[in-house]
Amino acid sequence: MITLYQTFSALLLTICFFQELRTVKFSRGIIVPVDAVQDVPGIPQSATGQTSLYTGINAQKILGHHLTAIPNKKLINIINERSLLKILKESEISVTSANMYSEEFFKKTVCNEKKTCSLFPHSA
Repeated sequence: MITLYQTFSALLLTICFFQELRTVKFSRGIIVPVDAVQDVPGIPQSATGQTSLYTGINAQKILGHHLTAIPNKKLINIINERSLLKILKESEISVTSANMYSEEFFKKTVCNEKKTCSLFPHSA
């Protein structure tokens, strides 16, 4: 049985590597190619890249550089204000994400500047 993940992966591989990058619409969604550099010199990194994807804000440009791994206070503020999940929720649209942390995670971990967390706990 072919999974949705395998189908999606094959579609992305075909679009990204064998054809020119372009927006592709299908019955249940849309795939939009994104420039990870976002007009900021350097190698794209996860903290700024994920913030940009989840908020629609060019986080690299705001910081003036790419930030690796864990979002800093400025990025956390952007995530808290502009998370796609938050905006949908405020619009009374039901949201869910398979990448969210469990309640047990938050009982064991405090997400603050000394013991940091990735983007996902801040985006809900």
